[in-house]
Amino acid sequence: MSECISIVEYLRDKMVHKTEMRGELANPDVVCISQRLDLFILQSQKQRMADGDNGLKGQVVYDMESSVQLARG
Repeated sequence: MSECISIVEYLRDKMVHKTEMRGELANPDVVCISQRLDLFILQSQKQRMADGDNGLKGQVVYDMESSVQLARG
């Protein structure tokens, strides 16, 4: 789960930086990063649920290699 959190933090920082560079939230580069960030936040939440005692324990929620590739764009 910490890998997913690191990716979320990386994408968040990247999005903030792009927003500052482009000067607007609606910039296509910023929107693209924001959408990727949404995916990883969702994956992080699913992983947290899988790590809990809710019947999903032990299931793989995401593939780390493809997740890192997606994060880097």
